Amino acid sequence: MVAGLRGEVREAIVFVEEPVDPNAGTGEDIFAEMAPFTVNVGGADCSREAIYTQMEEE
Repeated sequence: MVAGLRGEVREAIVFVEEPVDPNAGTGEDIFAEMAPFTVNVGGADCSREAIYTQMEEE
């Protein structure tokens, strides 16, 4: 795919991994390493409507 890019490719970082069956399920939590940087707040409304609706104090 890199060879098909238009223009001149000067540098590329390429990761080649073994194919994985998407239906197999690894059981691995891919976001586990980010846990120390997240906040868990109960009762938060993460719906699209809530995210894009301006609140009174905004």
